[in-house]
Amino acid sequence: MCVMKISVSWGDFFLGCAVLTGIWYLVVGAKYYYQSIKDRLFKNPFKTIKSGTTEIDRPGVQQASLFQQPESLDRQDAKERAINTIVHEFVNELNALIALSATDQSSKDKLLPALRKLLSKYSSLANSPLRQDILNLIQMETGKHCHIHFSADELAQLW
Repeated sequence: MCVMKISVSWGDFFLGCAVLTGIWYLVVGAKYYYQSIKDRLFKNPFKTIKSGTTEIDRPGVQQASLFQQPESLDRQDAKERAINTIVHEFVNELNALIALSATDQSSKDKLLPALRKLLSKYSSLANSPLRQDILNLIQMETGKHCHIHFSADELAQLW
């Protein structure tokens, strides 16, 4: 009977595991990603394929026509920036109004007209997608700082 005594250090063990793991990933990568690896290595990534009268980007790349034109993106960004500026101004004024009402310990009857006046100043936000968020903010902040709780109907009537 022949018995071999092999001593393997921890370093040799981890090196063997790393080599076997690398081989495993190469086999799996070659099996499942062969085509995309081949395309990346041997083809021009900017080459397009002509199909009929339209140009189609190579597989895996979305068509540029699916995206908006840069001019419309600029207009949309400008509109979003304008809305964000208005919302920030509104929130600052709302916080000042709520802080003043909290220090004066104003009642609900005094706070409602002040909120209505503030909201009329920012009437452009009435039809924005942020309307419900603004009403939720008013409800939360007045409850937290002034201990005044508004119902959803009261808040809906402010605008």
